[in-house]
Amino acid sequence: MNWFLDWDIGAVTLALCILAHAFGLVFLASFFSIPKIKVLRKDHIFFSAFTFAMAAIMAAILHIAEAAVWAAVYLKLDAAPNYSFAFLHSMGAFTTYRNAAFDIDEQWTLIDQLEAMNGVIAIGITVAFLYAIA
Repeated sequence: MNWFLDWDIGAVTLALCILAHAFGLVFLASFFSIPKIKVLRKDHIFFSAFTFAMAAIMAAILHIAEAAVWAAVYLKLDAAPNYSFAFLHSMGAFTTYRNAAFDIDEQWTLIDQLEAMNGVIAIGITVAFLYAIA
């Protein structure tokens, strides 16, 4: 394990992903602060449910994009044989689900754990966001 390389690449990727996630959610939140949207959501339950579902889908897209960034990092480090493998591993790490069929070499354990931390933080921020707009 290359401790310093893992920390350098992992910490930078973690920070960039969290920044992107926060900006994406703030952008989504600005949509919900439009006065006309607020009125429509208050008066029409179906519109409210639809906009909430769209926000959840957009948040999921942010999560997928972050996992894709981590997959690109794994590929750049030669930690994965191809992008499909890297992405499947990344989705497992990001969601902390894991899948033994898509585990990377033990030397990349620190970066793997930093991605899991990224996932936990992003999911927590997303839950808070969805709760705030509900």
